[in-house]
Amino acid sequence: ADDPSPDTSISRTCGCMKLAWLLKAAIVAEVGAAVGGYYVFHRFNTDVQFRTWLGTTCPSCLDHVCTTVTSLGFELPQDLVAFRSAPAKPSDGAGDGGGERQK
Repeated sequence: ADDPSPDTSISRTCGCMKLAWLLKAAIVAEVGAAVGGYYVFHRFNTDVQFRTWLGTTCPSCLDHVCTTVTSLGFELPQDLVAFRSAPAKPSDGAGDGGGERQK
């Protein structure tokens, strides 16, 4: 009478398998995010064209990265110093509401 029915033991096994699959998927997603983040960080630090593209596509993102880099005590590359010193153009109302920087 104390023995679990076969249906209960199967559902427990399936539940553990689903949990294991979700754990594996979460680990794969975390490793993918870390590798992708490192790739973007490396390109940002080594590729002037990528920084130029980022400044054109999303100037607020580049501005935030520049603020973070300087707050950590690192010096900005010359192209980013020029980007930071350029006056911001008024926004046309599209996008995130931030102004774009002139080159």
